[in-house]
Amino acid sequence: MASALWFQPHMDEPLRICTLDLRMRALARRLDFALRPELLPGEAL
Repeated sequence: MASALWFQPHMDEPLRICTLDLRMRALARRLDFALRPELLPGEAL
């Protein structure tokens, strides 16, 4: 996440975080990153 936060201002497009880790996904959402896959089976927003 630290790398994504550093790179994001230097990118032409928004970064997408690709992870299956639920804690990482929750953090990415709190930091307003798009996720891939968008939603995991059984995952609540």
